Amino acid sequence: MRTSNKLLASTLLATSLIGQEADSDLSPYFSYIGEAWNIADGGSQTGGRSLGLASAGFDWTPSLLGGGTLHVNFQSMHGRDPSGFAGDANALSNIAFDEGTRLFQAWYGRETSWGELKTGLLALDDDFMGSDYAGLFINAAFGPMPVESFNVGAPIWPIGGLGVWTLFELSEDSGLQIAAYDGDAGDFDSNDDGFNNRINGKDGAMLMAEYHTTTSTFGGTTTLKVGGFHNTGEAFTNYRTNASEKGLAAIYAVIDHAVSEDLGLWTRFGTSLDDDISTVTAYIEGGLVTQSPLAGRPDDLLGIGYFWTEFGDAYLGANSGVSSTESTLEITYNAPLTENIYIQPDAQWIFDAHDSNSDVFVVGIRAGIDF
Repeated sequence: MRTSNKLLASTLLATSLIGQEADSDLSPYFSYIGEAWNIADGGSQTGGRSLGLASAGFDWTPSLLGGGTLHVNFQSMHGRDPSGFAGDANALSNIAFDEGTRLFQAWYGRETSWGELKTGLLALDDDFMGSDYAGLFINAAFGPMPVESFNVGAPIWPIGGLGVWTLFELSEDSGLQIAAYDGDAGDFDSNDDGFNNRINGKDGAMLMAEYHTTTSTFGGTTTLKVGGFHNTGEAFTNYRTNASEKGLAAIYAVIDHAVSEDLGLWTRFGTSLDDDISTVTAYIEGGLVTQSPLAGRPDDLLGIGYFWTEFGDAYLGANSGVSSTESTLEITYNAPLTENIYIQPDAQWIFDAHDSNSDVFVVGIRAGIDF
């Protein structure tokens, strides 16, 4: 929405279609992702697992909405999570979740004279904490940052939540996002179909803000994002005292640097401001994505990424037998076969997997189709 570099690798699971021109008032869409994984070494158990994700919905822009768009998305997941064998905490596949079909998002959005606005059933990882390059990778840690996804129950894929999001365009190269979401969107047990969404005072609100600016630096283009959140919920547990506490906050930064049209570098890092009630207290990642690494394959993408997750001392004191850190090196290759079909071989080396307390080597392949 804010960049046009041809290399940018956007996630298939998070779409923002405000302001896009449609050929008709109603634009249906469908995509399917299938994966096969093999835990080659380490973990709780070696062997293979497979899983899949179907996503369908529509964007409707009738005249009665005054130029706005209604976006609706349903998702259906099946298969078994390979992290059950690997014993990692961050989830080596970003489409792994409980089996079932559910409503994910349903929101109304439009452009305004000062920026953009959308409200309804949202997912905050569509808009916050994102890197244009990290979206290529399959490990879930490269999506919502673990200082958010491990510590609060706010709406992220695959469970949306009630909220309102705004983007203020401060200049041609800078902007400010501000949003408020339901503080706890629930889990598979409490919101299995996506329709059980309500405001609960104890859940509080997830308040987020993120500033971004793009400049020409080091012979390329750099985008800096600085943001943070404060969850006002009342049900956070102090791991040292077992007492219930109110409020959890974190800050983060994202740096994307386009070296050229065919090479991009990035880093993201974040830290919790409430160690005693946080599962994850610090996180950092980085890597590179290159386009057209092979002659004659101009649209292929090769990515190398690494992340490191630190779990809180108080959390570790209350949970024995788990590792204090978990890190992963991922190498992935996205190869379009046609305009609508691609394959993506992937290898991950997981160091000190949190639950299995071992180093794990995982290989897999993802195939996708979208219309």
